[in-house]
Amino acid sequence: MDVWSLDVIPRRGGFEVLLVDENGEVLRRFLKTTFVGYILPKDVSASKLVDLILQHPLVSDAYVETWLRPPWYDEKVEVVKFLTERYGSIRLIQRRAAELGLGEPVNTYPSPLTQALVRNRLNPCSRTDFSRLVTVEDLENPFYQPPPYRVSELVVTKWEGVGSGKRPLKLRIVSTFLKEELRTDNAERLREALHNTHILLYGGPLKPLVTNFPEILDVPVIINPETVLTGIDGLVEWCRLSWIPLRLLSNASIGKVLTTIEGIEALSRRYLVPERVARTEEFRPLSELIKVDRGGFVMTPKPGIYFNVAQLDFNSLYPSIIVKYNISPETVNRPKCRNRIKVPEAGHEICMDKEGLIPSVLSQLLKRRKALKEALHRSPPALRKVLDERQKAIKWVLVASFGYLGYRNARFGKIEAYESVTAFAREILRRAIEITYAEGFDVLHVIVDSIFASRDNALEEDYLRLARRIEKEVGIGIKIEGLYDWVAFPRTSKGRGAPGRYFGRLVDGEVKIKGMEAVSRGVPLIVKETQRECINILATARGMEDLRKAFGLALKYVEHMITQTLNGEVPLEELVIERKLRRRKYRSRQPHVVAANVGRIREGKVTYIMAPIPYPFFLGNHGYSRAYYVNRLRRVYMELADLYRGLEK
Repeated sequence: MDVWSLDVIPRRGGFEVLLVDENGEVLRRFLKTTFVGYILPKDVSASKLVDLILQHPLVSDAYVETWLRPPWYDEKVEVVKFLTERYGSIRLIQRRAAELGLGEPVNTYPSPLTQALVRNRLNPCSRTDFSRLVTVEDLENPFYQPPPYRVSELVVTKWEGVGSGKRPLKLRIVSTFLKEELRTDNAERLREALHNTHILLYGGPLKPLVTNFPEILDVPVIINPETVLTGIDGLVEWCRLSWIPLRLLSNASIGKVLTTIEGIEALSRRYLVPERVARTEEFRPLSELIKVDRGGFVMTPKPGIYFNVAQLDFNSLYPSIIVKYNISPETVNRPKCRNRIKVPEAGHEICMDKEGLIPSVLSQLLKRRKALKEALHRSPPALRKVLDERQKAIKWVLVASFGYLGYRNARFGKIEAYESVTAFAREILRRAIEITYAEGFDVLHVIVDSIFASRDNALEEDYLRLARRIEKEVGIGIKIEGLYDWVAFPRTSKGRGAPGRYFGRLVDGEVKIKGMEAVSRGVPLIVKETQRECINILATARGMEDLRKAFGLALKYVEHMITQTLNGEVPLEELVIERKLRRRKYRSRQPHVVAANVGRIREGKVTYIMAPIPYPFFLGNHGYSRAYYVNRLRRVYMELADLYRGLEK
């Protein structure tokens, strides 16, 4: 019988495995296994360390293995591998060996849990053979059937804050299998509604939830949607790629997902993974640092409105560079190498003798995402949504891959590798700009992996021809991300355009907004909605004359919202500002911190009203700072007025 794995919990002597059958029933099985730890000997032979470790009562076996030592992975080193039935004892044994000066922990990443899952061929989010407890799917296939998980979401509709009554929480229940939404503050009704839930999404205050509704702990997996960048289908994709159970992915960073995937590949190559990264950067003169530490290529846009514009985007530029040029910590400036290529500007050299660790991982992710994106266009709407979430989940990992190359604490990072990627990227962007000008186009804006180009009377075929020439000459895929009737680059308070801040009307009538208040966090709802409405008004126009008229309507709309705000006629819910508490203690008196203190909110999201003393929205109407909201709206007005003046010129 085939079932789907839902969660894996380490127990003494193995795993407790939670499985879901086709009827949605949760089944529990036990998989007997041992957990593995590694110690690199220090001032003692590996065989002697084996004898000492075997004396520990929790160790069932130990022996010597040969691994390859970083940074170049060309030097063999003996490592002691020990087995234990108790998952929690691995760290205790490793720390004790370190305290005694016998050795240091290694291969602690990926976690011993993930290592055990890989070793037992039990992926925690896959179709599983019930009797053998092994994955029976091809994990390299991105077009797998979504697991039949039943998902519910709890949304807080009322919370009076800490210590304000026996049952301060009121909740709305949204479920994939309930026929209607339920509103309840009754524990029994809540338990009944969630009885068949496999995964619960809840981003509200945790302590009062458990205090008032302890039955919630019967749900197998609880995930905080506020801490993850994707939905359930994206989480399942991460789970299958990283072998990290869903329950643990809720609090995992993108970096952890990426590093775990890289770690799995490293262990398969028998590359030793140190617990601590002792990485120092060699001294370099300031002139050299200025030359190599310049980041990606950015060409700031000239403020104004431009017509007939195409946005050309490279396909995953930085990961593609890493794969194309084999950039990895162990390939950059490698001492022993037969086949090298030079990095432009930076002066580094890349060894091409063997595929590097990072390129090996990223090439598979790029292929997987490409297959998913190609399938989107020929899939029905329901499946399209699932596939889109999967490819976006991979995109987040690819985006993180470049940053982690330069992160000094990254286990598979190296600043020279990071510099090599940006150097190649600048060279590619410079060449792409030269080609764009040579083809008779104007370059309006360039940021990292995007080029905004324009030419009077240019057709889609002209932009496609441009993209094909760029791709052929630079060797990196590029596509038309958007064709605009017009695009606007607003002026900043310093009088110039801002990279990555624009809005425009696409030729199909859709609106694209980037970097504006309408799509930014921490902006009052009235400001977001006012700016969005103004952009929607402008987007009704395609040509110059219609756009002039639309600007007049948009400016009048902002004036109307300013008048309403001054007169106190704006509903309180339109004045809310949302910010997250990211630390337990703040030194500064930021508005959201003040509001959190007023409402005795200790964690999570703070929804508040700006006033002389900011306060949480749930406390009701206690007035608001009209000057603050009017000033924010006036900024929207001034930006629009400046664009309008430029259009008139």
